[in-house]
Amino acid sequence: MALKFKKTQLENGLDVIAEINDAAHSTALGFMVKTGSRDEAAEVSGVSHFLEHMMFKGTARRNSQQVNEEFDAMGAKNNAFTSNEVTCYWAQVLPEFTDRALDLLSDMMRPALRTEDFDMEKKVILEEIALYLDRPSHVLFEAIMADHFGKHPMANSVLGSKESVGGLARDAMKNYFDSRYGPGNMVLAASGRIHFDELVAMAQKYCGSWKHLDVTRDYPAAQATAWRSTGCPASARSARSTASWPTSPTSRRGWTSPWTPWTAGTFRRPWCSIRRVTWSPRAS
Repeated sequence: MALKFKKTQLENGLDVIAEINDAAHSTALGFMVKTGSRDEAAEVSGVSHFLEHMMFKGTARRNSQQVNEEFDAMGAKNNAFTSNEVTCYWAQVLPEFTDRALDLLSDMMRPALRTEDFDMEKKVILEEIALYLDRPSHVLFEAIMADHFGKHPMANSVLGSKESVGGLARDAMKNYFDSRYGPGNMVLAASGRIHFDELVAMAQKYCGSWKHLDVTRDYPAAQATAWRSTGCPASARSARSTASWPTSPTSRRGWTSPWTPWTAGTFRRPWCSIRRVTWSPRAS
């Protein structure tokens, strides 16, 4: 059966799009927000990802436990992600739970951002940053991205830094949310077994009162960086030369990480010959 594609826009500017497959046995829904690390000022670096976490901490109608329990009660598969350019919140459910899932997702799009939740989740984000700094693949990837994009906003780290996240205030996050999360800068997307007219009616019911936002994004021209014609970027060489992490007690000196094939495929470029990551145990 052929797929059908439909799109409409609510009066407040919220785009609703759907890929309809009548043969499907499930429905997927998601809010795609056109915001990410490239839209962050240096002083709030990491706020998009931090805010993604906060969207699961509760609303005026539900606390965080109720949000999780309701997804579980529907047997939903759900998650969220943040990238340089977009933040997405989605759920996959049986078609009979479409209305309930959209009620929950749309409620999450209007988070309470309670101060006590903010302070607690900040500790989680700082632990996540520390975790990724212990992963050589992540360290090398961010070093290469920073060297490649230079001052272009695509060089911005999705996680941010310990300093930017540690110094972030709850009110700064609220201001960021108010300026980015609204019709005109977000899309409700659906796929699977969808009755489009019913979906639009649900969207109007749950999202029709949201305020429209006029959001602009800067698109500065990309600029070539000098190192691309001279060899491996200095920050990547530094990361490679200093990447020495402890391994298991049974490891031998010179043992090669099981990530080696993956990192080799990721970082092998004509301008940078990072071909393997070798971990050496610290001297006992």
